[in-house]
Amino acid sequence: MSKIVLVFLAFLLLSLTAGTQLIPLASAHYDKIRIEVEDGEFEIRGMVTDIFENSFIVSGILINIDPFMVEEFEQKEDLMIGENVKVEGIMIDDMLFAEEID
Repeated sequence: MSKIVLVFLAFLLLSLTAGTQLIPLASAHYDKIRIEVEDGEFEIRGMVTDIFENSFIVSGILINIDPFMVEEFEQKEDLMIGENVKVEGIMIDDMLFAEEID
């Protein structure tokens, strides 16, 4: 499957999730990435594959950085491509916003 199809399937599953769910996805960088969703909050563990001005991609999944959209924002270090991270945040209108980046 292409990376675009996997990302679409991940967001489709995220939007349909009512409780906690673990969604394994194939990735060029990991055998699986971890995505957990509960009550509009998410946790993703994976590799940073791209970095933009106000967002970044973890194993094919776009995560937005906008401190005005979250109650608190914490980032331990500058992001680097190839780095493994854990990102916690919230989902608003099918968009992911980081609250904490480890």
